[in-house]
Amino acid sequence: MAKRAPRTNQADFAFSCTRPPVKRVVRECFSGVARDAIGELQPGAEIFGLTKGQFSLIDLVTELLRQTGPAHVTIATWTAAHSAIRSAFEFIRDGRILSLRWVVDRSFGSRQPEYCQALIESFGPECIRITRTHAKFVVIRNEEWDLAVRTSMNLNHNPRLEDFEISDDPVLADYLDSVTAEIFARQDVGEAMKRDTATVDRVFSEMNTGAEVPSARGGGDGFDLSAGDLAIRTSMNLNHNPRLEDFEISDDPVLADYLDPVTAEIFARQDVGEAMKRDTATVDRVFSEMNTGAEVPSARGGGDGFDLSAGDLA
Repeated sequence: MAKRAPRTNQADFAFSCTRPPVKRVVRECFSGVARDAIGELQPGAEIFGLTKGQFSLIDLVTELLRQTGPAHVTIATWTAAHSAIRSAFEFIRDGRILSLRWVVDRSFGSRQPEYCQALIESFGPECIRITRTHAKFVVIRNEEWDLAVRTSMNLNHNPRLEDFEISDDPVLADYLDSVTAEIFARQDVGEAMKRDTATVDRVFSEMNTGAEVPSARGGGDGFDLSAGDLAIRTSMNLNHNPRLEDFEISDDPVLADYLDPVTAEIFARQDVGEAMKRDTATVDRVFSEMNTGAEVPSARGGGDGFDLSAGDLA
């Protein structure tokens, strides 16, 4: 595969990164295996999906590295399990990861002190920074790939409905790298785990969120919001979020059509007023019975959908 042209200029931490519309399709994946959910990566790939816990974020990273080859990696997560930390360390040892940066929430050290210590011992204090963050993303880059993964999953086991999106997009990867670079620049090596929350909060408030980032994929003015088929994916809960969060807004009827049937099935499996009365065992049983393989019509003008060989998967 030919090498990419030089990367776009890397801006300081910006509030948003506008990307022109991309084409997606929805396809079935019943195996519950990350490799099957991703398929074969193609340049410019756009992959969106939901998992019911059949695979985790580290499983996605493992499969992506298998396809990209050795790469530089950034991981931002609210929390991380010891098993995932151990897997990432093995990737460093066997050369699948060339370099690794971690961004974790300021509460990680107090919530999971053993895991936090394992992170420091495995990768060294120079690889870790903390901030107020609930955002979860992974950047995987080498001479051929600029993968940006956005997800609701933390780096642990996730036995619940979670979303993920994988894009081969140098502008989006530059954007997330610039966020990480500023976080790293504002803390000295080894300082991450020593900071009091007041200092972390002050530094977080000083971060620059106003820089403009160029549009991706050859320019464009973004999405046509008048179409009314908006799909918003975000790490935010429906409350006040005084920390780093991610969001993505797409004017895309296929993506909206994909998420609507999932919601419709959840509603159909509960009677009106039953939601708050269910015991957890019943909820877990109904969740396990959910079918996530429903067929969804193709978007953007109808037709027979997109050629999956082009790598435009959702």
